[in-house]
Amino acid sequence: MVGFTLDFSSDQFRHRKTDDSEGGDGGYGGNPNAFFDLVGDGLADVVFLLLLDGKPEANPNWTFAEEVLDGLVQFAQPSPAVTHVELLFPPSSKHKEMHFASYIGAKAGFGSSFRNQHSFYLGDNSGQWRAVPLTAKQAALRLRTECEKHKHTQYSLMRYAFAVPPLRAIASLLPESVGSPGHCANISARCLKNAIPEIGIEHSSNWYGPTTLALELSSDKHTTATREALETITHIRSIGEDEDLARAVSTILHNTDEELKALEPHLIRDSIAALSLRAVGDGLDDVGRRICQRQLATALLRYSCTCT
Repeated sequence: MVGFTLDFSSDQFRHRKTDDSEGGDGGYGGNPNAFFDLVGDGLADVVFLLLLDGKPEANPNWTFAEEVLDGLVQFAQPSPAVTHVELLFPPSSKHKEMHFASYIGAKAGFGSSFRNQHSFYLGDNSGQWRAVPLTAKQAALRLRTECEKHKHTQYSLMRYAFAVPPLRAIASLLPESVGSPGHCANISARCLKNAIPEIGIEHSSNWYGPTTLALELSSDKHTTATREALETITHIRSIGEDEDLARAVSTILHNTDEELKALEPHLIRDSIAALSLRAVGDGLDDVGRRICQRQLATALLRYSCTCT
C-alpha cells in the first residue's frame, strides 16, 4: 500500500427521464459563474470511465426485481463487482454536459435528460464511485461527438447474458452498430471503441459487463499508456510538491459546495489533472489504485454536480 501526501452512496441502476432533451447546456443546478472551460483550459485529451462499485446490501428503496438484478450482476461478475459504468468528459464552453449514460428503464442520453443527478451521484451512492482516466488526442470532443449518435439507444437486460460464460463466447455475433440495444457497459464500450480506437479495447462491446470493462481499462497496459500521456501535459503537478494545489484538492474532496465554487478555475483544472495522474500512478497496489480512482471520481462528480 503506497503512502499519500494528502489524506483524503438512490438507485444504482434507475434514473427517470424528465424528457428527451438532448446535449445542451447542462442542467445540474450549479452556479453558472463557477463554470469554466476544462477542454479549452488543458484537458481536451482526457476522458473518464465512471464506475459504481456494488454494495453488500441492497438499497431498501429498491423493488424486488431491482434487488434480484443487482444480485445477479454482482454474482455473475468477477469480485469486487462493478454494477454500473458510464462515460464522463470535461466540459467546454459550447458543451457543458459531462455525463453520458444508460439506465434500466430509460434510453441512453446525456446527463441533463435524467433527473435527480445530485442525489444519484452524491447521495446514496456517495463513496461508491471510481473514475478511470483515458487519453487520446482530442479525446473529449471525439467521444462527445460519438455519444451524440447513441442518444435514445434502448436499454437491454438480455445483453447481460452475453457478458458471462458460456454465451460470452458468441457475444461478437450480436450487432453493435449505432442504435443496437445494450446495457451500460455495452454502450460505453461501443462509444469508446468507435470514438477512440487507439485505446485498444480488445473485444466486441457485447462481450463486456461493467466489471470486465472496468478491469480491462484499469489494467497495467492502459494505466501505463495513460500515465505517459498525462505526464506530457505541462500543467500537471504533484500534489505533494505544491501547497496551493494540495489545498485545492482537499477543498474539492472535503469542503462545502460554496468553497468549491470559490476556487480559482486553474486550481480546479490542476486538481483534476493531478488526481488523474495519481489514479494511474506507477507502483500502486490494487487497494491503492482503487482509493485514488475513488478520489478522482469524487472530484469529478462534485465539480459536475456543483459547477456546471
